[in-house]
Amino acid sequence: MEGSYLGDMRFSSRDQDCFAALSGDRNPVHLDPLIARRTQLGQVVVHGIHVVLRGLEMLAPLLDRPKVTYTLAVRFLKPIFLEETVAVRVSTHGTSCRIWCEVKGTKVMVLTLSPAVIEEPPHVAVETVPQTAGMPLAVPCVLDYRDMPNRCGRVVVQCAPSSFTDLFPALAAWIGSDTVRDLASLSTLVGMECPGLYSLFSGFHVHLKRIPTENALTYAVVATDVRNHLVRMNVCGTTLFGTVDAIARSPPAEQQSIRALTKIISPDEFRGQVALVIGGSRGLGELTAKLLAAGGAHPIITYNVGREDAMRVAAEIGEIDRPCDILGFDVIRPAVPQFATLTARPTSLYYFATPKIFARRANRFDPELFSSFYAYYCNGLADVCAALVGTQGGLAAVFYPSTISIDERPVGMTEYTMAKAAGEVLCRDLPFFHSGLRVITKRLPRIWTDQTATVFATETADAVEAMLPVVRAMCGTSPQPLGCG
Repeated sequence: MEGSYLGDMRFSSRDQDCFAALSGDRNPVHLDPLIARRTQLGQVVVHGIHVVLRGLEMLAPLLDRPKVTYTLAVRFLKPIFLEETVAVRVSTHGTSCRIWCEVKGTKVMVLTLSPAVIEEPPHVAVETVPQTAGMPLAVPCVLDYRDMPNRCGRVVVQCAPSSFTDLFPALAAWIGSDTVRDLASLSTLVGMECPGLYSLFSGFHVHLKRIPTENALTYAVVATDVRNHLVRMNVCGTTLFGTVDAIARSPPAEQQSIRALTKIISPDEFRGQVALVIGGSRGLGELTAKLLAAGGAHPIITYNVGREDAMRVAAEIGEIDRPCDILGFDVIRPAVPQFATLTARPTSLYYFATPKIFARRANRFDPELFSSFYAYYCNGLADVCAALVGTQGGLAAVFYPSTISIDERPVGMTEYTMAKAAGEVLCRDLPFFHSGLRVITKRLPRIWTDQTATVFATETADAVEAMLPVVRAMCGTSPQPLGCG
């Protein structure tokens, strides 16, 4: 393996809280699992600057006290999640050194430290910024990408430089605690100021040099790219200056409102149906529950961790005086005891259970990842059907959403595609296992949801156009759509 092994890093939720308190970067993607699950990343992400500082802390004891100005260039390649083992490696090339971090053999961050060619600090015009700018933010800014060009301001980290010495003692001794604080302020800039709430830190290139300036980090947006929502900023602090790159990511995907759906669906079209929607607290499950309720059905939506999301959907359905029950449910656990509290017996099942689709994977087949998908799409589905078919009234129809990935075979989704295909095979045989059960499968196109949303514009199908024919076929109000084939 290239380079020398420095050691491993691992980040806990307590580490996250500590760094957030020091830096002021309280973006919920780093702290709140329920909010993070509504992002494209799907789970809490470690502060990128925290990774940088921990890596430099491991490197600092190997370095002499700096006698020249250094340039620090960092690219964040992949997110790092809580409790992942992060291997840190280093290589030297003359007076320069390079650190990179790997998770399961995949590079997630690259850092280069080298002697700098002396440059003048960039001019960061903040004359038009109100005097209140630079005050600590309690919550991140919510910015429209169109408002980011020419944005400028100040970032002040309230913690004294000495506060960073306890967390990064070797690094503070090498470059000074005030430089450590200024590096931490880059995290606050991206996560709280610009792009703010919906942001991804892409990287930075700064010179570590003391310059006469105010005790704050000033910034100014100097370039934007609407194609990939890139934001480039000039930054200038008391101990560093250079550029920061960030990406304005997409906000959580919002499904159509129940009131909008009542305008396209007859109020009695699905009356008499009791539909269990597994994974109905968000995404296509949420939309399906609303479609059913708009047509007079009684949806029961399940959630695993997103109880607040489920309550929000049920409350919205209640606005049109339709019933909607919620049920905590984990498809990995046995279904029968979890269904003990059902007050209405489902006549139909919509199975939207899924783990995080875009999981970290190595460049090889991952049996553990495949087993995770298989547990959801096959074992869980079979168990739920077996638990419901024997109930009074009996389950009559099942919908299994498959994927066009089976046809298109996108790179990096082998395990997901294999498990979805196995689910199709199971669905074809479910009527043999449970006589009279009607099963509908459909390979859905890419639809804009929390998991499938991307940073830049991607062609997606209309969710209502994709799901309304399915619901009508399940309820017997239109011909059954063709299966997967």
